[in-house]
Amino acid sequence: MESNLINERITLITKLKDVLGKTEDGRHPLNIVFIGMPGCGKSSFINSIAASIADDYWREYAISGQEGSGTGTSRQTTIRIKSFKAADYVTSKRLQGYACPTLTDISGFGDEDSEITEEILRLIFYGQLRDNENLHSVFRFGKENGVTGLRSKYGKVYTEASNKVDRIIVVASATQPIPRNLIQSVMKAARSQGDQYKREVPVFGNLTKFDEVDESSTEFKDIKQGFIESLSLVGASHRFAQCANYCDEIDPLSTRTNQTLPDIDVPILRFMNVVCGRNYQVANPNEDYWMINFFSGERSQQLVNVFFCIIITLFSSMIVLSLGLFTKYKNNCDRNVEVRKMEDANLQERTQLIDDLKFKVGRCNRRPLNIVFIGTPGCGKSSFINSFAAAIADKCWQEFAFSGGGGRLLGDNQTTVRMQCIASENYVTSSNLKDWSLPTLIDLTGFQDEDEEITSDLLRLIFYGKLKNSTNIHKVFRFGRRFGVEALRWRYGVFSTECHFKVDRVVFIASATREIPVFGVLTEYDLVVESQTEEYKERKRRFQELLALGGASHRFLECANYCDDVDPAMTRTRQILPQIDIPILKFMNVASVRAELCRRKFGGKLP
Repeated sequence: MESNLINERITLITKLKDVLGKTEDGRHPLNIVFIGMPGCGKSSFINSIAASIADDYWREYAISGQEGSGTGTSRQTTIRIKSFKAADYVTSKRLQGYACPTLTDISGFGDEDSEITEEILRLIFYGQLRDNENLHSVFRFGKENGVTGLRSKYGKVYTEASNKVDRIIVVASATQPIPRNLIQSVMKAARSQGDQYKREVPVFGNLTKFDEVDESSTEFKDIKQGFIESLSLVGASHRFAQCANYCDEIDPLSTRTNQTLPDIDVPILRFMNVVCGRNYQVANPNEDYWMINFFSGERSQQLVNVFFCIIITLFSSMIVLSLGLFTKYKNNCDRNVEVRKMEDANLQERTQLIDDLKFKVGRCNRRPLNIVFIGTPGCGKSSFINSFAAAIADKCWQEFAFSGGGGRLLGDNQTTVRMQCIASENYVTSSNLKDWSLPTLIDLTGFQDEDEEITSDLLRLIFYGKLKNSTNIHKVFRFGRRFGVEALRWRYGVFSTECHFKVDRVVFIASATREIPVFGVLTEYDLVVESQTEEYKERKRRFQELLALGGASHRFLECANYCDDVDPAMTRTRQILPQIDIPILKFMNVASVRAELCRRKFGGKLP
């Protein structure tokens, strides 16, 4: 058992090296910040990450520990912001020269959702607070002078790109109540629902100290589920981890000072392989905090700061995040001969469908089709986009359009707020498909189930390509509701449209005068495939009637997405799943048929 853990630890470190890449190849280290309440185990987790890649033994870099209950105080060990770069904690020769992330430890936050907490978190995420800054002093200053005072003092023009946060890991303890208010502040600062701040940072979660409680108890299960829902990770458990730390409770004899503990290292390495994946992109990574507030009119800048602002803007170089490469697919499962034959047949059919898709889309000198995905919140639009990307991938599923939701606690707190156009060069990982004109996938925020003039005109603006990439759909909707349809048409419909923004295919629902082929996708089919109740059949029939697909079942798909319900063991992060890919590829082959092919096959009519 121990030898298996040691071998898996070595394999995961090798995979992490591929994910990180070498600095000499132009890879830049990610900046990862750890946030949580006092005593939840942030500093211990940082030390555990360092130990998981060490050759010899655990070391303490971030000062951990807390005062015992007999002191009668709650004084924190960590007071200042402290960043540990690769040169500070990487002792293994195997990882020298690789772009290992910078790990940033900060003081614990109280469980409160206030403007001061949110603004201090935003200052950290935008890189405005430097290393060794006393966070307690920043908090006191904010409470005395308010948000405007914080922006005036800390929103200077000295921001360096290397200080900006690329990943956020929220740490919570299984022995404490979930800090829901603090998590709300983190989510607001990381993914602003407004239009002032556009920089969005991927958020991950880690639950520590689960070894100190009964994992089978209802209380623990409620804490775990509440933590996942608060972080909007329902259906996205690959961004959640449950890791034990190197500490006295796990290792009372302190053997960690002489050796590493593979049973602790392996879960941490699995999690860090996901966190450091280059498929996660920071939205609007070059946005500067000081520039937003300078032009917002909330504070005035001195002339000297303006001068340095212009110099830095002209000559600063921004970090370009590139997609990481995953290790080669390795299948460790022993299957019988019959299952293997079935898998081979599925793979052959999958390959044939990909070849058919290449024929239909044509080479890259042809304009790619623009396919928009429309539906109500939480229906699986983003998951379907990720599933299509996985269906044509060589290795495994990756997350390009952010999926997941707030669950029952957060209601309609949507993950997708802006219009996101994902061109083929952003989601095609297979070298065999690089030269082919695969479609641009357009992800939208969920629409409510209502038929009104504002909704129709907003959809029409999208179909005619009047809305640009990264447009906040909620803001456009609010503008239409407030000023009316004519104002909506005037503001967003008067400028010329570039051809590649116009929609060529609509999946799920469309309401516009342009004659666009409409296709339908019914997700979560896997949950009812065995029962096939009359209620489900009636729901399917009504859906087809609404889309006017009577007699055109080739434009309708029942499918499962890559998600936790279908793949609870998350094998999708290591391999492709042909049984999911094949229905999607068949459907996309129909959706990608071009006009000239239609004339040959269907007598001049679109299928």
